[in-house]
Formats: sequence, structure tokens, C-alpha cells
Amino acid sequence: MKVLVAGAYGFGNLGDEALLAVLLERLRSIHASVKVFSFSPRETYAMHKSQAISYLSLHRVLYAIMTTDVLLIGAGGVFDTRIAGQTRRAMAWLYIACGYLALVMRRKLWLEGISILTPDPLTYALLCCMLRHADRVSVRDECSRRILSRLSIDVNVVGDLSLALEPANKESADLLLESVGVNKRLFKVGLALRSTGDSKIDQKLAVLVKDLASWASRHSAQLLLIAFSHNRWSRFEDDVSFLRDLRTAAGHQDVVTMFAGRVHPSVMEAVVGRMNFLVGMRLHSVIMAHRMSVPMLALAYHPKIKAFADSVRAKVVELNKLDSALVKSMVESVNLRFH
Repeated sequence: MKVLVAGAYGFGNLGDEALLAVLLERLRSIHASVKVFSFSPRETYAMHKSQAISYLSLHRVLYAIMTTDVLLIGAGGVFDTRIAGQTRRAMAWLYIACGYLALVMRRKLWLEGISILTPDPLTYALLCCMLRHADRVSVRDECSRRILSRLSIDVNVVGDLSLALEPANKESADLLLESVGVNKRLFKVGLALRSTGDSKIDQKLAVLVKDLASWASRHSAQLLLIAFSHNRWSRFEDDVSFLRDLRTAAGHQDVVTMFAGRVHPSVMEAVVGRMNFLVGMRLHSVIMAHRMSVPMLALAYHPKIKAFADSVRAKVVELNKLDSALVKSMVESVNLRFH
């Protein structure tokens, strides 16, 4: 069986790559021949050792769909247009266009572990029409299931596929952390933060990092700023530059370091597993902390973060409610874990 996988791959987001890693493992276990649509085929091959086809090559996209048995669109928030508006909408339309091409060419169409999260009426209408003709659909959350049930589309809720990701060994994680100056004997607080595009909220995040840096300096602990996205097309999705600015503003450079390596998701999961505490905004940082039994505090900039944190009974703070009192409370949460 030939399977063509479409999603936000090669876009620099480690969460999407974690989803792809699980999909590839499952497809290979049934001996499927797999190709992947990617925004950066070279990076996709380097990370996953899977043949990749650029979305930018229209004739190759058409030929790949024409010659496959199954087009699989997944997973996660591929149809989430509530953030990064125009970019996300364009990407959602790209996947929808691929889906309609597969239907026209009478290929099988599977959608795995997706979320139905779009306020845009046109995107929603196109998506729902496509879903009605798909051969298989599963969603990652109960909200999406309820939306589709109103359209008489029966689906399974499978959760976030990355929950099935197996971590790399801890020795490889320790070597990577040592290479960026992390002392494995010290109490380590990981911070997987991102820009929201709102300068006021981003400033509050800067205050949080500065306060945690002061705390770490007093208690001989370390902060590790962890980049989950290396997006070249959207500055709000580029964690590296944002975290670099946070580190500079925080001071205490001796206790604040960064991990910005482009690694396989299984390696990142092992890195997260070496933390003693995690403060996470990125959904998959929170998922990985849960998987690795790392105590955490989730910062919800998006409903998906709160939904997952609530489902595993993790402490969560909604970013629009973040103020100086909450920052103080969050630092105290870390302090309690330290003691």
C-alpha cells in the first residue's frame, strides 16, 4: 500500500514533527510505502529518513496524489486558523486542496488525529464537505467530535498522536544538555515559551523569566529555555529569537541557558524528561512533560493547552490572566518543587 502523508511538516515546529514521527512508525509497522509532503523536504528526510515532496512543486504534488493509494492528512491542528491568521488559513486551504484532489482522483482519503478549530466560515464549509467524503476520520479532542457529530459524521477520539512517541535514551539527552552548559547535578527548570504577538503579554513572560532567573541564582539552580519551533516564515513562531531576547533581558547569564538544537522529537522528549520542573506554553512541551512524569505548570495561550492540561490534571494559568501576583505564585510553585 502506498501512503502519502500531508501536514505541517518541514515547517520547523517540533510538535508537528512529533506527530509525523508517530504516523510514520505506525505506517511502517504495516509495511506501507510512505512519502511525505513537506515545506522543506531536505529537513524532513534528515529527521525522519522518509522520502519527501515539496508542496511548492505543483507537478510533483499532482503526480504523487495520482499515484498513491491513500492520502493521509494529519495530525493535530492542521485546520486551526485561530492563530497566525493568514498563514494558517493558507496552510489549511492547501491541505483541503490536496484532499479534494485525492477525492477527484478516487484515492482513499484518511484524516488522523485532527482538530476542527476554525472560526473562518469558508474554511469550515470546505473542510466539512471534504470530511463527509473521507474514508476514515479520527480527531484528537472531544470538542472536534461534538462538532462533527452535529454534521452526522461519526469519528473516533484518539487523543494527540504524540502521546505514543517513545523517548530517546537519557544518556543522549544528558550529552546534549552538557553541550549547552547544563549541569545535570543541579535542579533544572525548563521553560518552553513562545511569543504571542502581544507585546504586553510577551513583556509579562519576560518578567517571569527574570524572576525565575533571580530565584535560580539564589538557589544554585538552572533555567533552560527550550526552543520548540524554528519557523523561518513567521517571527511569532520563531522561538529561538524570542528566547534569546528573554535570556538577554533576564540577566544572570550564569544560570540561564538555551537549548535550540534541531533534534528528533524523541530526543526532545528525553531532554524534557531530564528537567526537574517545566513551565510550558508549547502544547507538545506539556505533553512531553506529562509523558515523562515531570512536574509542570502549563501557560495557556490557546484553548488546546488548557484542554490538555485539564485532562491530565496539571496546573494551568491562562495567559490573558497573567499578572504580577500570578508571576509570584508561579515562582513559588517552582520553589516548592525545589524544596
